[in-house]
Amino acid sequence: MKTEQWFHQKTEYDKYRDCPARFLGWQMRTGKTKAIIDNACWLAKECKITGVLVIAPNGVHNNWAIRELPRHNWDNVSYCAFVWKNSNTFNDMEFDLFNNIAMNEQHIKWLCVNMESLIIERVQQAIKRFIRKSDVMVVYDESHHFAVPGAKRTSVARGLARLCKYRRNLTGTMVENSPLQAFSQYELLEKGALGHDTYGSFKEDFAVYGQGYGPGGRRFPKLVGYKNVDELKRRMAPYTSVVLRSDCEDLPPVQVDQVYVELDDRIKAQWKLCKANDLAFLEGMFLQAALTGGAALSKLQQIEGGYWKDGASYRELVPPDSNAKMLVLLEEITLHNGQVIVWCQYLHEIDAISKVLANMHIKSGMVHGGVKDRPQVLESFRAGQFKILVAQPKAGGEGLDMSTASKIIWYSQTPDSIVRAQANERATAVGKEGVQIVDLVSPGGVDDYFLKLTIRKTTLAEDISRKGMREVLESLNLV
Repeated sequence: MKTEQWFHQKTEYDKYRDCPARFLGWQMRTGKTKAIIDNACWLAKECKITGVLVIAPNGVHNNWAIRELPRHNWDNVSYCAFVWKNSNTFNDMEFDLFNNIAMNEQHIKWLCVNMESLIIERVQQAIKRFIRKSDVMVVYDESHHFAVPGAKRTSVARGLARLCKYRRNLTGTMVENSPLQAFSQYELLEKGALGHDTYGSFKEDFAVYGQGYGPGGRRFPKLVGYKNVDELKRRMAPYTSVVLRSDCEDLPPVQVDQVYVELDDRIKAQWKLCKANDLAFLEGMFLQAALTGGAALSKLQQIEGGYWKDGASYRELVPPDSNAKMLVLLEEITLHNGQVIVWCQYLHEIDAISKVLANMHIKSGMVHGGVKDRPQVLESFRAGQFKILVAQPKAGGEGLDMSTASKIIWYSQTPDSIVRAQANERATAVGKEGVQIVDLVSPGGVDDYFLKLTIRKTTLAEDISRKGMREVLESLNLV
């Protein structure tokens, strides 16, 4: 194996790697993706599969190919990967070239598709062509998105699962809101997995309904509770592994992950236009100054967040509540049970996030240079009066105690490694359990570039001084 297994990963691998159907109900950051890659590599070496179909939320599907496979795929198992781009028209020629690659033993093809596109007929046909040419393991990442039995996306996913030799579900929130969410998720693994062929009969066994009344006195069955929950757990058990972060003594105290975000076409178009204009300006003026570079990069970074500076004010390129970056942030927040710090570079990002959270009835507080009562805000956060703290790292990232938080999300990146290190330490404390740090980046963008600078501990000024601003800009290629 390329990377060492944690205890719970090794247990799953040793006991269940050859099972046709498995459900990894592991909390976030407990290593579900590595467990699946190890499983797939073993099945490939045993000549039991030649392909893996990953169906995941938009952006998360990118992460499998860009980050996780290079990190965990075994050295003695070669692979190739194809990522479905939601914002592009599907390229049949590129896909067919990928699909026609001859894969022998110890080789594997990975097709990574965003689940939102499953309702598109053309995508369904492409996936079926892939399955026909390969012995496939299908992976439903964040399978709770398929918890609604009658949804078209769920129906398509269930049909695709029937065509695959091995089936894997991954989520840390399988039945977070209701035991009834189990039915369609386990149907992805095996028809009748929980002892029922229809959702109606499943509800009769495990739900309690009373009489409800709608407008005009219309009667309808109203869900009032659940029954036979222990029996439901017993039926789920043969397929299921549940792992909590608190169960994992071998997890690192600070765990850093990148989540890749595929941006809206309108944002990409504005970003590329702005970059081209900056390059033309540099060409005409022969400017290489770090100060000019910082301003140009800042402008591009704000566009990645969905904003364009129009005169003295900022204009939204897409509505905040439909911005892909915002949606990924909300997913990270809602799937986490504890308190979260969200670091942002810009005030308009903080305002937008706070408004979207308020519309979702999620309490939050703000810390930035314009907030006068910062001590009171921080005290309220430490007292647990709200879940989310949205802050600028330079205003709240140094010397302040925010250790009640168990997760940090970098919505936009700083290029300063010292600022980042200080900000990441705000959630740590002696004797405290691990802290999750999540970086939201779009491959080839400014956030991606800034993150790499902090990892290398190179300042922006140093990098521009060494390469020149033109070379830095040309190295950026938002995909």
